[in-house]
Amino acid sequence: MHWIVLVGAYIILWFLALQILLPIGIKAPHESGDAVLGGVDPGAPAQPRLGLKSCHRDTRVGGTLGNLLRSCTDANYRHLS
Repeated sequence: MHWIVLVGAYIILWFLALQILLPIGIKAPHESGDAVLGGVDPGAPAQPRLGLKSCHRDTRVGGTLGNLLRSCTDANYRHLS
């Protein structure tokens, strides 16, 4: 595979993983028992913890996709030689 295809596949799969994993574990204030303050959307997350989620997600997804793409290129190079 050409390296541009690999980078494109990595970016697309990373963004897909972002959209899938980001809402997991999010609770609205009424679900967690907190009071809904005035001027705040009732569906807004009580504690989004975006920094923690992005750190975990980037580490897991980056490692998984990196290993997957590396194994694809290794298999491709072994096939060619």
